[in-house]
Amino acid sequence: MTHRMCLVASLLVSLWVQSSSAAEVTRRVLIQGPTIVAFAPPSVETATDEGAAEAIAHLQFALDDVSKCASSKHVKIKVVFVYADAIEMRDSGTTRALAVNRLGQGIGGVLVAPGRQAHVVASREGPSMLQELLPEAVSAYWGIEACHGAVR
Repeated sequence: MTHRMCLVASLLVSLWVQSSSAAEVTRRVLIQGPTIVAFAPPSVETATDEGAAEAIAHLQFALDDVSKCASSKHVKIKVVFVYADAIEMRDSGTTRALAVNRLGQGIGGVLVAPGRQAHVVASREGPSMLQELLPEAVSAYWGIEACHGAVR
């Protein structure tokens, strides 16, 4: 009987550890001006495989392109990078939640500004597409014509 109780206790501890490690990661971001909340799955943060590193690199290239085209019009866009399954964005008393782990491959960016509806740009066909999608979205969302067609 004692052996059986130890076995049951071990199984319960094992299940608890697995369920707690699978908990969703939510990050909170305060929006005080034009902001891009770049996101990637939490699993990518510690991944050592080449695919994960390449995905983050493509997102970074897209953010660099946006920074260049926006600076040509002297528009300051803050970039916040999070590894998350969900993002809570707060501005002037309003909180908006977005489950980014349900979007395409879970890597992309949210364009947001105080008092404006957020616009999500998520990778569906591969992270390399963000280098085209993100500058185009910035062009449309903030009216920065220099970002239109700003692909490397």
